[in-house]
Amino acid sequence: MPSVPSFSNFLSRLDHLVLAVPSLPYGIQTIEEKLGVRAVYGGRHPGLGTHNALIHLGNKSYLEIIGPDSRQEIAGPLWFGVDKVREPKLVTWAIQESDIESNVGELHQIGVYPGPIQDGSRLLSDGTYLTWRYTDPRPLMGEGIVPFFIDWGTSPHPTDTLEQIIVVQDMKAVHPKPDTIKKMLMALQIEMVVEQGDMPVLKVLLNTPKGQMWI
Repeated sequence: MPSVPSFSNFLSRLDHLVLAVPSLPYGIQTIEEKLGVRAVYGGRHPGLGTHNALIHLGNKSYLEIIGPDSRQEIAGPLWFGVDKVREPKLVTWAIQESDIESNVGELHQIGVYPGPIQDGSRLLSDGTYLTWRYTDPRPLMGEGIVPFFIDWGTSPHPTDTLEQIIVVQDMKAVHPKPDTIKKMLMALQIEMVVEQGDMPVLKVLLNTPKGQMWI
């Protein structure tokens, strides 16, 4: 089994946070007003009905603002519930993992089954593609509090062309069954605070041009 970072370093494995919005322009504007940073348009997800914009969070990590892409005609529910949300909502997160199969195996041992491992791509505005391998995040493990896994392989990372302005400082969550969620996280060597609460909520602490804040 490959070695993994210590519990205290779980943020070093953060690849990206997923913020679902009902409209990408609306999401970009709302987040700019809140954080003082304007997201950079990323590109379209062909065949999935979504597109995104990004904000660099440091250490090869970023905030992905994702919303419906009206240029794609997709039947059925869209990824991350972007066709259902009314306001920006942090719905899940991804960790960088070069050996996705091992992480999936760890969760299988405790009876948790991530989505299948598959290939992904995103069309950039210049017509080129980014490619990656990932576990399908649509099961939203632990209602989004347990991350899915992504491996960019030899593809450029989305942060390579972004200026870093914001820094992620901490993450925590709220869940009706915190002990269950903690067990799932511990299987991935992630020691994150999970508090008792009525509704599942994922929160991140950011240092921004407007000060330190939880979103």
